[in-house]
Amino acid sequence: ALENETELGGATEFEIITTMMFLYFGEIHPVDFVIIEAGLGIKHDSTNVFKPILSILTSIGLDHTDILGSTYLDIAKDKSAIIKPYTPVIYAVKNDEALKYVRDYALEQNAKPIELDREVTIISQDDEFTY
Repeated sequence: ALENETELGGATEFEIITTMMFLYFGEIHPVDFVIIEAGLGIKHDSTNVFKPILSILTSIGLDHTDILGSTYLDIAKDKSAIIKPYTPVIYAVKNDEALKYVRDYALEQNAKPIELDREVTIISQDDEFTY
């Protein structure tokens, strides 16, 4: 039961909501496709338990450094856990050191790396997007 804690503590609100989401979309109201946003960090995130058809790593900033690490590279290492073997990944990383890590890690995973603004560009004009 959720009130039982382990040495790591009990389930967080985010983990409970994530579990409910997986149950809802997997059993109660099955869907063919769903977009799932990871929580804080990715390496130990409760959303990081399935094989996606595509991963997207939007950016890497110096947010939550007390949890994710104090440098762009530290944060890139955590967030790169979203990259799965043989799965395309789109990323929009601007910091050179973090960008190199993400690109190299994607190649190590045999993932197809797609760099935003290098291999694909998205332009918004009025209420439309051009790719």
